[in-house]
Amino acid sequence: MKIIRVFQIIAVGVALVCVPGALTVIVLFKADPVISSNIASIILIISLVTLLLSPCFYSNEGNRTIKEKLITICSIWLLVSGIAHVTWELSWCFVHPYLHNVTAEDTWAWIWWAYGVADRRYLVSEPSTVILEWVTATVGGPLTLYAAYLQRKSTMQKASIFILIASLMDLYGAFLYFGTEILDGFYYIDTEQFVNFWIKFLGLNSLWVFFSILCIYIAINTLLQRPAIESEKNWGRWGR
Repeated sequence: MKIIRVFQIIAVGVALVCVPGALTVIVLFKADPVISSNIASIILIISLVTLLLSPCFYSNEGNRTIKEKLITICSIWLLVSGIAHVTWELSWCFVHPYLHNVTAEDTWAWIWWAYGVADRRYLVSEPSTVILEWVTATVGGPLTLYAAYLQRKSTMQKASIFILIASLMDLYGAFLYFGTEILDGFYYIDTEQFVNFWIKFLGLNSLWVFFSILCIYIAINTLLQRPAIESEKNWGRWGR
């Protein structure tokens, strides 16, 4: 268990520093912005997946069930999703009007440009994307973080209600995000460059489909089993 906790801490640290670290390397050492964004994106998705799936490797000591492991994954995901909503997405909502002509040389905008080269909607202020991100960042983000808070501090029953609402919002947003581009023939998406399409566009955003569905399943399952678990508290710990 201690080894898994170390891996979790390392994964969190890597996920937090890979993007600002890449930007630092670009500014100080004049590294290629495109290569740096590709490397940072690959490291980010690997560290996130490692963190999210780490509970699967918990031992069964203490009668830790599969459901408990899934609940722990859900608790980690709520934090990851909520932080992403209120940091990168919310900041983009304020700066997007100034990103229309940015290039790889505009280091102040690199954090948003690095993703915008994969999905140009973020560099041209595509209207539906702007609306989707404002709602997600200002409503979905705080709601997701509140659900994460309740999951650790309140009863499963109360937390599940907010987890269900937040996860349904995320899943709906993900379907809109992917669906509009699929129907539009991937007009704004770079389908030629492997990292831009498979890692930045498809890989990172697919997390909001897969793990939102998992959280919805956990929340509904909990609500349907109310009599058996009403008294349980502090569910979804990262380890025991």
